[in-house]
Amino acid sequence: MRYALVEAMSGHVLNVIECDPSFAPGDGFELVSADSFVKPGDNWTGSRFERPPSNIETPQQVSDYQFRMALSAKGLRSAFEEAIENAPADARDFWDRALAVPRHHWFAQQMMGALKIDDEAMDDVFRMAQEF
Repeated sequence: MRYALVEAMSGHVLNVIECDPSFAPGDGFELVSADSFVKPGDNWTGSRFERPPSNIETPQQVSDYQFRMALSAKGLRSAFEEAIENAPADARDFWDRALAVPRHHWFAQQMMGALKIDDEAMDDVFRMAQEF
């Protein structure tokens, strides 16, 4: 299972790990079940994870290659490809022919809905994409 290793006093996520549920972290730490969007640096409030504000600017567009690589790195690639297969023809046409994906284009908005992610998670995809 996937867990966040959290500092018990501060709620700061130090790492995200795959481990057996019986794993016991050292004193001052706790394991919290985590989904694929939790990452080191996030904060645990006791009921949900929150991402601190980012100082990294979200790019306004990335290449289709960068977008694909970021989706793979975030574990969203197969869900995205399934969403494309079931998308309207105009979305499939865009994806097949686009050289870049603009952040606030209707396509990105439509894919957010299909992937069930929010604006911040999509911004994370775009920020990660610029690293490829």
